[in-house]
Amino acid sequence: MGSSNAPGSGFSIVIGVILALTLALLFYWVLLIVGVLAALIAGGWYLWRAKSPGTPAAHFRAWLAPRYHYPFIGLGSIVASIVGAFAVGEITAGRDQVLATLILTLVLIRSLSMAWFPWPRSNPRGLSAYPLVAVTGPISSGLGILSVWMLNGAGHSVPQDSAGRLALSLTVVLAATALALLATAVGRVGREVRVGAAESRIRMVDLLSPEACEAGRERALSRNPLRAS
Repeated sequence: MGSSNAPGSGFSIVIGVILALTLALLFYWVLLIVGVLAALIAGGWYLWRAKSPGTPAAHFRAWLAPRYHYPFIGLGSIVASIVGAFAVGEITAGRDQVLATLILTLVLIRSLSMAWFPWPRSNPRGLSAYPLVAVTGPISSGLGILSVWMLNGAGHSVPQDSAGRLALSLTVVLAATALALLATAVGRVGREVRVGAAESRIRMVDLLSPEACEAGRERALSRNPLRAS
């Protein structure tokens, strides 16, 4: 009786050793990744806190300062994508066409209104200053609606087996996340890039801003008064 159980117990020991080694290796890699991320975060925080004006970190901080306090994907974009996906579903199913059309019209108006809230908030504003919003705004809203629609459609077509469910869930979530990030990037391009003569439309408020006065003072001090004109 004891001899018959010996091979089984030996196999269990081998499996236990392999499992323990696998877990130890996995723990090692997790610990290594955490250590590297902690070092990168600590180094980035040190560069961020650096006060030297001529360093690349200072230029990056000056560029990022008016932008970083805005969320990358705002609450309005999330709500517009969800209600827009609902409206597309209503139109596809042939139910409430009037309500769906009204919702999509409001989403379109919201996407065009993004020209009045550039990043950073500055003057001039509106479609005359940011004409790309007329194109990038609807595209951004459409991509956001598509990302939510993908998640909604995948929820109704999940296979029964757990492996297929996991694979489909991961694929759809990653694709929807990529679309949402792409939608945000397209929207930001339209709210930051000025085209043609809009770039030269500088108001008196911009000329008298503290940043403009400081730049003019530094330019005046950098000139050599003894140099011949």
